[in-house]
Formats: sequence, structure tokens, C-alpha cells
Amino acid sequence: LLRDLKILRHLSPARDCLRGKSYSDGHALRAALYEELGCRARIDSTRVRKWYEGRFFKGFIKMLEAHARIRPGLVDLLALLKKRGVRLAVVSDYGCVEERLEAIGVPLDAFDDLAAAEDFGTLKPSSKPYLALAGRWKLEPEDVVLVGDREDIDEERAIAAGMGFLGIRDNNKSKKQYSSWQEVAGELESSTALLQESLNESI
Repeated sequence: LLRDLKILRHLSPARDCLRGKSYSDGHALRAALYEELGCRARIDSTRVRKWYEGRFFKGFIKMLEAHARIRPGLVDLLALLKKRGVRLAVVSDYGCVEERLEAIGVPLDAFDDLAAAEDFGTLKPSSKPYLALAGRWKLEPEDVVLVGDREDIDEERAIAAGMGFLGIRDNNKSKKQYSSWQEVAGELESSTALLQESLNESI
């Protein structure tokens, strides 16, 4: 999207401007996003909407197809957790969740739910999507564990919702975060006693 840098460079600041706010639904949030982004890029909000829903997401998905790689052991871990009766969901900040998972080779049937925070009229670090998911599953918040890669947003959401948190990153900047899915699975095993098989055999 090099020829779209005029608008693309304003996207993250525009989204950050909406964090902490709650709208009635996804349509209202996206309308506010288009207005904010349009104002920053000096482009009509109607043009912004067409760009965001068309070119941006198409480019996003193409980038994932070309460059994104899933962590080793992820697909096997998801299958093992599901086999053990753990409900699994993806809640992303951005939309087109199904298309983006398919682009990186993660099977959609590994999850019980797929959702975008946008559709709830909010963005991270709001806990609204997670509380809604817990309610849909008839679970108490403390029975849900959020796995994320950002303490400043993901962990903040988990704490606000009263849920557990497991962080995963490629470095060791935080003692609370893990460098591999095997470590995450081990922590889930010790916390929930749901995983009985040896990780070496299962992942």
C-alpha cells in the first residue's frame, strides 16, 4: 500500500484516538473512525470508508499470505486444547478475522468463536468483547484465560475483565510472558490440569 501512505500513516493514530471509547455498535465505531481518519488525512470520510473496507483489508490479507508465519506447534496445541474440552476463540482488534486466519494457515474449525472488537463498538483495551463472549458461553470471567502478546493492551483487558492472562513474545522483557507455545501449554496444564499428555508427544 505504498501509494496509500498519505492515509495509511494516520490509521494507527486515528484508532488510538478511539481507544477507551464505547459506541453503540460496530457501525457507529467505524463511522467515528472514518471521520477521525478523514480529518487527519484530509480526505472525505466516504472515500476513507471505501479505502478501509476495500484496499486496506485486501492489502492486509495479501501481506499476511506473503509474509506471516504461525508459531511452531500452534495448530497442534489448538487441536489438543479443543480435544480436552477447552473452548477457544479469537477476538481481534481488526475485522476480517476469518480471512486473516485463513491467510496464515490457521484452521477456522479450531475455534468455537471468531470476533472483532470493532463489531462490539469498541477497541482494545476494552473488556467489552471478552465479557460478551463469557456471557455467551455462560462462563464466569475468572474461568476465561486470555492469551496475548501485548501487556499494555492484552493484559490490561484481561485484568479489567477479571480474567486470567498468559503473554507470549519473542523476547524475555517480561517475566510474565512466554517465548513458545510449549511454555504457554505448560502453564495452562499447571493452572487448569486440562492437558494430560506429555507436551513432547503432543506438540
